[in-house]
Amino acid sequence: MHFVTAKGILSSKNGMNLYRGCTHGCIYCDSRSRCYHMEHAFEDIEVKENAVDLLEYALRRKRKKCMIGTGSMTVVWMTPILPFINDTKENISRILDMCGEANVYGVICFGMGLTLRDGNREYFKEKYIRIYGNQYVVESPDSCCLMKLFHRTCRERGIVHDNEEIFRYVNRFEEKCAAKQLNFWG
Repeated sequence: MHFVTAKGILSSKNGMNLYRGCTHGCIYCDSRSRCYHMEHAFEDIEVKENAVDLLEYALRRKRKKCMIGTGSMTVVWMTPILPFINDTKENISRILDMCGEANVYGVICFGMGLTLRDGNREYFKEKYIRIYGNQYVVESPDSCCLMKLFHRTCRERGIVHDNEEIFRYVNRFEEKCAAKQLNFWG
């Protein structure tokens, strides 16, 4: 692990990355991809040592309350759907059952599979390389069937599953106790 002094922490859409890199070694991780231009080994975590000060400064300057999102390098993924590994109806059903039990608002789903870029492709087994080659999108062979199951189960459980609707929700902040201006004249 190493520390850097960052110039900023909060993006224009209120997202932030507290650190870059990871030691988990998940084979599906997109964050190790070369497109993110990390100048250090992925397993050598780069921590923004002044993150708290930068965040306090950025939040003080906000005119309205907002929802803060963690960026791609610190996002918490529920699970990817890995072709030939966990792309089963039972797995999708169980994941959505757990979402329902936890009263999850919505699930963002771009498909049943994952993406592979230069920098993370080499972590996959020969079977992936043989079948998918250098493809960026690696769909499950059962993608169509699994997506139907996903949408049907989300509808039945009342889980929002329209990505655009979820992104709109994340980018707005509903104040529960909005302050009201006092009016002395009526």
